[in-house]
Amino acid sequence: MILDLGRVKELADVRINGKQAGVLWYAPFRTDITGYVKSGVNTIEIAVTNTWVNRLIGDEQFPEDCTWGDLTRAGRSLMEFPEWLIRNQPRPVKERQAFSTWNYYTKDSPLSESGLMGPVKLVFEGLIQTK
Repeated sequence: MILDLGRVKELADVRINGKQAGVLWYAPFRTDITGYVKSGVNTIEIAVTNTWVNRLIGDEQFPEDCTWGDLTRAGRSLMEFPEWLIRNQPRPVKERQAFSTWNYYTKDSPLSESGLMGPVKLVFEGLIQTK
């Protein structure tokens, strides 16, 4: 029995009945779950992880709390470490969650596809039908 997740952006952690059944990080996003399923009701859990691109773009919607250099084609660099970071204090702009020393994105950058796009299918291979 093969679990085929279809399209995934970027990584899928599959659990069947509470047991780790595979971490899928490249196409095809398929894993053999034969040894994990049981007769009757089964539970399939899929945790999808993507890159932090969308988080960085999301943070750009809020006011700056760092000093950045000029924007170039390749992005912009952090001019200096902010005092709140050096002193291990909370960020002044609480909505911002990520921190980086180089910023490739603006508030208008397009978001990346992320998640489980599917289609998700159970594929039964090698079954012999008898009459």
